Amino acid sequence: MKRRIKTESGFTLLELLISLALVAVLVTACLMAVRLATASREAGFQKIDLHQRLRVIHERLHSTLRST
Repeated sequence: MKRRIKTESGFTLLELLISLALVAVLVTACLMAVRLATASREAGFQKIDLHQRLRVIHERLHSTLRST
């Protein structure tokens, strides 16, 4: 009986599953980073808006107190 020499190249099912799991973990990590960055950006915009409103109120109070 002759032995066949394995000359076919390729990936095993286990290697494909492991690589797929690693890609899924990396994609999940990237999506979480994007979500965190978006939430941080929104919080920054809210702080900027608050500071602008407080500045307007301060200017109005200052001008009102100066005119009295």
